[in-house]
Amino acid sequence: FPVTIRKRTLPLGAREMIEDLARRFVYKKDKVDTWRILMGAGEITGDCEDFSLTLVYLESGRSKLKTFWNLLICRYVLWHCTYKETEGHMVVYHKGKWADNIQRRWVDDLGPKYKLKFPYGPLAIPVYFLKKVL
Repeated sequence: FPVTIRKRTLPLGAREMIEDLARRFVYKKDKVDTWRILMGAGEITGDCEDFSLTLVYLESGRSKLKTFWNLLICRYVLWHCTYKETEGHMVVYHKGKWADNIQRRWVDDLGPKYKLKFPYGPLAIPVYFLKKVL
C-alpha cells in the first residue's frame, strides 16, 4: 500500500536565515510602539523591535514557546541602544554576535555609532505582552 511522506523544509542556517529576513524586511516606524513577531513568507513590514523579535523567532524554529524560552534563559538578549545618537533602537545579542535591522547580518562588533543602554534580558517577555495589551 502506498505511503505518502510529507516534504519537510529544512531549517536555514543562521546566516541564511538572517539574509532571508533582511531581503523580505521593509522598515516602517510604528505610530504606537508595539513589539510584533512578523509572520508571512513574502514582504514583511516593521521596525527594529519587530525585526529583532522575528529574528529570534526564526532562529527558534518558528516557535513562540521556544522564542520566549530563549529570551527567558538569555540565549538571545534584546538590547536597548541608540544609533547615531538618535532615539531608541533595538539589537539582538547571541553567542558573541550582534544583529539588527540596520546591518541585517550577524556581526562581531556593533561599532561606534551604537551606544548600548541596557539589556531587556528575561524582562523582554512581559514587555512583549504589555506592548500587546497597551
